[in-house]
Amino acid sequence: MQHRAGLRFLCVAAMCGDGANDCGALKAAHVGISLSEAESSVASPFTSQEANISCAPQVIQEGRAALVTSFGVFQMMLCYSLTEFTSVIILYGIDSNLSSFQFLFIDICLILNFAATFGRTRAHTRLAQQPPRTSLLSFVPICSMALFMLLAAGAQTFSFHYIQTFDWFVPFQYDPSVGGIAAFTPSYENYAVFCTSMFQYVTMAVTFSKGKPYRRPIWTNRVFLACLVGMTGACAYLTLSPAQWLAGEMELAMPPRMDGRLMCLYVAAVTFLLCYFVQCCLVEVLLEQLATRWGNAAKPRRNQLENGVQNHAFIMQAQ
Repeated sequence: MQHRAGLRFLCVAAMCGDGANDCGALKAAHVGISLSEAESSVASPFTSQEANISCAPQVIQEGRAALVTSFGVFQMMLCYSLTEFTSVIILYGIDSNLSSFQFLFIDICLILNFAATFGRTRAHTRLAQQPPRTSLLSFVPICSMALFMLLAAGAQTFSFHYIQTFDWFVPFQYDPSVGGIAAFTPSYENYAVFCTSMFQYVTMAVTFSKGKPYRRPIWTNRVFLACLVGMTGACAYLTLSPAQWLAGEMELAMPPRMDGRLMCLYVAAVTFLLCYFVQCCLVEVLLEQLATRWGNAAKPRRNQLENGVQNHAFIMQAQ
């Protein structure tokens, strides 16, 4: 068992035992399941309520779901920070920025709710044949985040420039005399970038909440689904027709006509469809197949190393 556990990336060593003479193996394995509630339960992280190995598939399902959830939360939080950074960089180009309440709405109302409910999706009822990826720095996760950020940055840049084409648009002019830490001047550019980016946080929560084959569908997580629907409605309300006092608190320069407001909704809808299509079709199908082919090409080397370790273990036992 120690040799198996020492193979690192070659395999994951699991052990089921009743504690008679296998406490050492239960402790050395990556995953140990005790079939008895006696002393062996101390040596293993899991204890079966029934004296059989029927719980092993469930342990694997929960472990895979936890791994995929951790990766999804990491991807969402990384893209959240980069999306907000993109908004700030675009507005810095005209010496503007997001207001304090806009930052607060993104961080507290959107991201905090999504991060708190993202992991409540339960494991899938069936055990998938192919295990999930075990590295965030592999080809597929990096491409997934990079493609999302390209679409998000492109959508914000498009909204920033497109709102300047309306006849009612008044460009933002930085006034040095109103400078200071607490100073902020609402602008149409700020409205376009902020309202477009709001929906992108909802998009990333849906995009990176991977379901089948390791987790159940997103609609089974009712709390998370309620947050998605509620926050989408709140974003649409802020974009189209917020109360005057709320627009003042958020420091939004509302466009005088509905065409500029609907433009942000159209851009958000197109961005969502593109991101979802890229994630479901391009990343999870095409890129996964390419990564699987590259992984199969590396199997002969892994098999050679595993056979070498097994031969070494056999020689040590013979001595």
